[in-house]
Amino acid sequence: MNGTLPELAGRKAVVFGLGKSGLAAVRALLGLGAQVVATDKLERAQLEPFAGEALALGAGLALGGHPEGLLEGAALVVVSPGVPNSLPVLARAEAGGVPRISELELAWRLSSSPWAAITGTNGKTTTTSLLHALFEAAGRPALLGGNIGVALADKTAALDPAAVVVAEVSSFQLEGMPSFKPKAAVVTNITPDHLDRYPSMQAYVEAKARVAANQGPGDVLVLNQADPHTPQLAARARGQVWSFSRQAEPAQGAFLRDGQLWLRAGGAERALLPAAEIGIRGPHNLENAMAAALAGAALGLPDEAMARGLRSFKGVEHRLEDCGLVRGVLFINDSKGTNVDSVEKALQSFDGPIQLILGGRDKHGDFTALSGLLRTRVARVLLLGEASDVIEAQLKGVAPLHRVADMQEAVRQGFAASQPGGKVLLSPGCASFDMFRNYEHRGQAFKDEVARLRKEVA
Repeated sequence: MNGTLPELAGRKAVVFGLGKSGLAAVRALLGLGAQVVATDKLERAQLEPFAGEALALGAGLALGGHPEGLLEGAALVVVSPGVPNSLPVLARAEAGGVPRISELELAWRLSSSPWAAITGTNGKTTTTSLLHALFEAAGRPALLGGNIGVALADKTAALDPAAVVVAEVSSFQLEGMPSFKPKAAVVTNITPDHLDRYPSMQAYVEAKARVAANQGPGDVLVLNQADPHTPQLAARARGQVWSFSRQAEPAQGAFLRDGQLWLRAGGAERALLPAAEIGIRGPHNLENAMAAALAGAALGLPDEAMARGLRSFKGVEHRLEDCGLVRGVLFINDSKGTNVDSVEKALQSFDGPIQLILGGRDKHGDFTALSGLLRTRVARVLLLGEASDVIEAQLKGVAPLHRVADMQEAVRQGFAASQPGGKVLLSPGCASFDMFRNYEHRGQAFKDEVARLRKEVA
């Protein structure tokens, strides 16, 4: 295995957070013979079907809070990514010497496979999915999961050691990954995000930097040469540093020359494919393609197979997802755009006029950074959700603003104000939890409303 765990047979293990990740941890720990207790601040009715399945598997439940004595006799605590490490009960576990790890660290320790880990503020889901597609194009076995929505703790122990785990890794998960050592680590970029959880931008950067903390000389760290945080990450690197850039030619990495995507790594320089043939649009996706190709090269994928994969990959759901035309108006679902920088990248990918749906639960982003793009590409901003007041205060006078009550009104107002050739873009720049379960739920609500509109006007 990649790591070690305390002896768990017949001993107590506590899992904090009972969603997908928590249930995967429950399964894995029960498989090791542990006596598992799953705990969550929510009541059981809010946690189905996960609570019922955990109970049926033989786990105990402590729901609606974390009772006194929960950690008594515990040999291990496993934390799901949505659970803040600031919980007093977790501090007590640490003070009491109980090991505390994330669900993804559990998956890592139980595996015997090499890992590719992709983190960053934006682009990590696309880059992770694209890298997995490159492995598929090469016919190499690979398991896709992590923060992308597929929990891995109950899948990696039985995985063929020859297979590669391709994992999206969030800063929340990295907080509980003390021994994680990926063969290839990618940091797509670091821009302000989750400042409702982290006390400072530097604390957020430190969390991201953990992805490469345990790498050695045989490992590769892939960095965005244009990101202002890259120098401090590169200075700490214990392995090789490969960079990607659209403007320069890194000493080791990926770059553009004469319209071609080039790789310079492992002592060789070669053109991979024309940049125009990459299957996903936008300058940020060109950077995502570079990052994925470098990670693939670090893990031994042949150039020809990577070129095929880069041509055939068409993107991921809820990230600049083309939802089709309704009477000449294009609808785009970018529900995964949960911070200001991701909205900026979305706006850079489309010409105007755009009806932009912004809002949700505030993450303390600075929406004034969008002012230039709003003036040149956006016809109107449709404000939805809790953050409407905050966004309106920041953007008043920059672009026309209009409040909407729900997703149905947002879609219909956007369509009514558009002419053929216009776009209605959901790129909210905020978390989804004010009105939706998660960003997938929000994106599906958008797509459902577009489908209803299409039927009505057909």
